[in-house]
Amino acid sequence: MLSHLLLLIFSVTGSSVNFNRINLPKEHLPYYLYNFPEILTQCQSDPECAYSDSAKDVCWGYEYNCTWDKQYSIPHCPGDHRGWVKTKYDQQNTFYTQADFGYVKQQIREMKVLCEPLFRYDSSLECSEHMRFCRGRNIMMNFTSLLNRDEPLRYKMDVLGDGDVGGHCSLHKDKLLAEADHISPLQSWGPELRHFKQLDAPIQDSACDVTIEKPTFIMKIDASMLYLSCTKV
Repeated sequence: MLSHLLLLIFSVTGSSVNFNRINLPKEHLPYYLYNFPEILTQCQSDPECAYSDSAKDVCWGYEYNCTWDKQYSIPHCPGDHRGWVKTKYDQQNTFYTQADFGYVKQQIREMKVLCEPLFRYDSSLECSEHMRFCRGRNIMMNFTSLLNRDEPLRYKMDVLGDGDVGGHCSLHKDKLLAEADHISPLQSWGPELRHFKQLDAPIQDSACDVTIEKPTFIMKIDASMLYLSCTKV
């Protein structure tokens, strides 16, 4: 049973935008337009665009040029900071960098290409350090071995074996194995992607039982008892 996983990265080109297809909560629009200034420019020049008044100088917090006063929210950390960090700001910033958009920003900065596409729509794989976050396109996953397994798969590190995941791209095997150094069920994607294989030919839909063409997130479920001591306001 083969599954063809397609993770798409959208970019805005010079073509016109169908503003009716922007399906976002109203409060998210300023942040969306901040990250896509090309769309904002087209919107402001189009009398039929209903979002021209939504532009504000605000950002989520993961953008490179997003400052503390413009980001979506500032962490609220009640209680004494002494014994943990030197100042209250350090306490807030620690939460921001470890559990907020600052963590996302760090993952983006660390991204490395591990399997390089050979043409525009070829397979690709890139990950942050230690494979904590990965982004791929035209990736094949083979779950055939799971058909004969009866035990629960939660926290299992052998869901994918050698050659069960791969793509048609130029694989930097040494770089991939170097980043797959945090091998544990929840710590990274190392247990799965260390088996990534360079395929000899581009992936064909006919070779797969299921083809996913929409942008897709794959997440590992963490322990439910974990919690954070700071909140978002």
